Amino acid sequence: EVAKKLSTLDDPLARENYTEAVAKKYFIDIKNLTTLVTHYGVGGGYVPPSVFEDAAPRRTSRQEAKEQLKTAPQQLLLTWMVNMPELFTKLKGIIGPEDFYEPVCRKIADMLYEQYNTKGSIAPAAILNKFDDVEEQKRIANIVQTTLEIEPEEHENAKAIEDVVRKVKLGKIDDEMSSTQDIKRLQELIKDKAAIQGLHISL
Repeated sequence: EVAKKLSTLDDPLARENYTEAVAKKYFIDIKNLTTLVTHYGVGGGYVPPSVFEDAAPRRTSRQEAKEQLKTAPQQLLLTWMVNMPELFTKLKGIIGPEDFYEPVCRKIADMLYEQYNTKGSIAPAAILNKFDDVEEQKRIANIVQTTLEIEPEEHENAKAIEDVVRKVKLGKIDDEMSSTQDIKRLQELIKDKAAIQGLHISL
């Protein structure tokens, strides 16, 4: 169904960008999804059944799915900040490296903030060089070297950033709430969570 919708986009560049974004969001093989989009765009033609099977979202265990849901907003926000370094200034006082609670995301956030605060710019390649593990490098490269598709309307872009910032901050609170046994701290977190639900960011 999503392939059919993507095939209706007239602009080839927009169609390619949105296809890539959908593939990443839903963990779909990019080549197979592109094949389906092209198939629907030209009005049919034989497509091997394996393409439809491989283009389906990959099944993961409940734990993996839970981890992905927790990590995805953090990764997306970091990618956005790499693509739009001005966000470091615009989001100052709203979100900081301490809000990124997944270990790898926290490391990346610490390095990005340090780069921006000391030099006024960021160097993704320098971050990659800090990691030796190949799988970790692949994941980090996907975060800091991805060109993000920006919404055409400025207000839509601002709304998307506001939503992902809220998800990251709420995720941080939920993470702490699940581990704290301090009643006073738990009450503070509940209040913080209510406040963040109504968060509004003016970019």
